[in-house]
Amino acid sequence: MSKHWYNNGKINVFREYQPEGFIPGMLDSSKKKMSESKKGTVGWCKGLTKETDKRVKQVSDSQKGKVLSEERRRKISEGTKRGMAKPEVRKKLSNSKKGKHLSNESLKTKLEKEYITKSKNNSFNSSKPEEKLYHVLIEKYGFNNVKRRYKDYRYPFYCDFYIPSEDLFIELNAHWTHGGKPYDPNDKECQDKLKLWQEKAKQSQFYANAIKTWTERDVEKQRVAKENNINYKFFYDI
Repeated sequence: MSKHWYNNGKINVFREYQPEGFIPGMLDSSKKKMSESKKGTVGWCKGLTKETDKRVKQVSDSQKGKVLSEERRRKISEGTKRGMAKPEVRKKLSNSKKGKHLSNESLKTKLEKEYITKSKNNSFNSSKPEEKLYHVLIEKYGFNNVKRRYKDYRYPFYCDFYIPSEDLFIELNAHWTHGGKPYDPNDKECQDKLKLWQEKAKQSQFYANAIKTWTERDVEKQRVAKENNINYKFFYDI
């Protein structure tokens, strides 16, 4: 199908989406035959009429509720895998999702459903510590009263949770890179652990980053919270 200018003998007329091979002055009966001859060919669906579109919908509706055979499922799965293995397909799929985000209302609904499901199945124990604390806070303060990854001029870090009604900043330092307790240069246990990490850091950048997290970043967060006199709590376990 293509866009085409033609002259009807008086003025230039712009025709949109004429069939490929369209001849200026073609009779309506000829155009209809050409259009019908395009049925079943690649790209024909671009010119679907309302009647055809209705038929396509009827066919689609007729397939709803039907159970696919295992063989059919296998073929669909294999076809999908072959398609996703192509870089151009993955790129096209990625581009189609750019700029699309869940609205606040949709995100809220999604999280509420997740919370209800986990409560019903008692599956919180299998979640990560941060997820467990999140649901504990929701239970205590309410869904709309718990913010995640919150940042404030008084506390210029992304804290794990913030409770607006209490003006409360919460950090969960459950990961081992936080040392299991606040770093204290005068504490023997802390110094022994630091020496062990320093030895491992000679061969591992991961341990080098952990040392900075425990002895520098966490210490700085606690210092800022204290200086700004904010309502601040941090946990090492839940």
